[in-house]
Amino acid sequence: MSEKSIKTVKIIALCISLILMIMAGRAFYEHRYFKGAVVLSSGVTEVKKLSDYFSPLEGTTNDCNIYILDSGNPGGTVMVIGGNHPEEPGANLTAQVLVENAQLEKGRLIVVIWANRSASTVSRPGDAYPQFYHIPTDWGIKKFRMGDRWAKSCLLKLKQRI
Repeated sequence: MSEKSIKTVKIIALCISLILMIMAGRAFYEHRYFKGAVVLSSGVTEVKKLSDYFSPLEGTTNDCNIYILDSGNPGGTVMVIGGNHPEEPGANLTAQVLVENAQLEKGRLIVVIWANRSASTVSRPGDAYPQFYHIPTDWGIKKFRMGDRWAKSCLLKLKQRI
């Protein structure tokens, strides 16, 4: 192979590598900054942040929303925590369905959809996990983010704040 041919092959390989890196970077960026829509039911009386109860979380990735549904009538209080393990969609999906549909007659319901928000922003692409899953609804397809249990960097930042 001539010197010119080798140089051409290297340039082509570099261009292909750059295209693949851009495609992967775009997919990672979309996953990390995806904001899933939460349509509040009329039963939601208040939306708070976890940092309202623990101020070092303010401004971090783990400062998640807490949805409070209060019937206004005496009764028990139930807390539903979803998203502890963001790669297991059942809990966060159940929590979101409650926030979007629950109507109380008595007591209070406190719901956290993404308890481990930092882990919901990373994925497991090397393990053949999808980045998103989709559920058809009456108003169109709803998109949800899959995550992973990995949350180390956010917890280290939190430790530095305390």
